[in-house]
Amino acid sequence: MKKTTNWLNLLKTLNFAPFKRDFMTPKQIKKTDNNSLIFTWSDGNISELTYKKLRDSCPCANCSGESVILHSVKPQKIFLETPGRYDLKDIQPVGNYAITLVWGDNHNTGIFSWDLLYRLAKLAEALEAQAKQKQKDHDHHHDHNHPGNHDH
Repeated sequence: MKKTTNWLNLLKTLNFAPFKRDFMTPKQIKKTDNNSLIFTWSDGNISELTYKKLRDSCPCANCSGESVILHSVKPQKIFLETPGRYDLKDIQPVGNYAITLVWGDNHNTGIFSWDLLYRLAKLAEALEAQAKQKQKDHDHHHDHNHPGNHDH
């Protein structure tokens, strides 16, 4: 479960990230066949977030914990293996600033603001680019370790 923790910690640091802070709104949200949502943003960017990433980033107090004056309430780990956890049943608008996602285990208390979704999408892109670069570096390093491959 380390990946989820890293993801949430990274997400929290994003509150201070130097991303363009214009208020982005999705022009379209579309379900895909491979368990993800595709967002078309008002700035023309298109991003994809998997159901797993969305559920693991749920901002409700039960999932992400909450800060109460003088102490923190930790999220309850019991929920992590619930059947239907990553099965998205419905998307409900919250005013004109957010959506609530209804999951197969009936969880529906996380309010995903447009800003949070946009930051999640940017973070997912950054992590993907980082992984690709690591793979590229690994492949490049691997090539140099083969004798007889000197004609560069």
